[in-house]
Amino acid sequence: MLIKDFAKSPYKIKIYLLGVSAVLILLIFLNYYALPLICNYFGFDYSSTFSSFFNNIIALVGSSLFASGFYLLLTPSGLSENDINLISSHDIKDLLKNMVSETERFSYLGHTARWNRSFSLPKLSEISNDKKSTRHVDIVIIDPNSETSCLYYSQFGHANRDKGGEVKNIHDVRVELITTYLCCVKENMSPFMEVNLYFTENISLFRYDISDNGILLSKPYKGDPALYFPKGTFFYDSYKQEFNIAKDQADRVDLERIEVLDYESVKHLLLKSDIFDDYLDESFVNVVWDSYKKMTIPY
Repeated sequence: MLIKDFAKSPYKIKIYLLGVSAVLILLIFLNYYALPLICNYFGFDYSSTFSSFFNNIIALVGSSLFASGFYLLLTPSGLSENDINLISSHDIKDLLKNMVSETERFSYLGHTARWNRSFSLPKLSEISNDKKSTRHVDIVIIDPNSETSCLYYSQFGHANRDKGGEVKNIHDVRVELITTYLCCVKENMSPFMEVNLYFTENISLFRYDISDNGILLSKPYKGDPALYFPKGTFFYDSYKQEFNIAKDQADRVDLERIEVLDYESVKHLLLKSDIFDDYLDESFVNVVWDSYKKMTIPY
């Protein structure tokens, strides 16, 4: 569609609209002034047939100008094909690595944050320690205290994973989530890491990985492609705003700063904490600790 192509270039839009407007003005001038005047000068009758013909053309050009303006009015400013990049499932891992290595702020909105707890957080901590500059991280995951949310996510179809623990029921989901909590506590021990963790009862099929340079929108299924929106685009700004809205509706979790993260400190931290409900007993702590020690990168 011509107008759709022109919508990508403000310069082409101006040329197109000026051109159509000039043609419309010229047609009106010819039909209602120039041609009748010329016909009268030479003694001819400007017939209704010619007048009707020009009226139809004027109506056609006028409606095209109106429709074009209406379309451009509803089209987001500056939208182009480069605003949206389709990422193959085989390229998601490399893109996630690049996003972490080139940012000072990183955010995640999704489910259990397996990739971010096993790779993104340690990598950001490593970079921040090397550069002696702070990395800011916001992570929004499912609330482990919400049985409804955990049950809903357990039905997403993660029972058979190539890597990591199986997720078949509420218990499995809670183990995943509290493992992520421990990882956030660990990385927050660094003086150059500012990690903020949030619990939400709202669940979406999609996950948002947000860096200073772009946003990756993906689904939690192996083989599915993803969408990448570079910084400065309409969709980057929109989905970043969506993340902020989700974060504002979530509950911020207090990440206690501890000196050492071992079994005894984890046991004390989890059992004495008022963050989690009564389901978290000593046997549950043992399962979480085992999950933490056996943690693997999912991709």
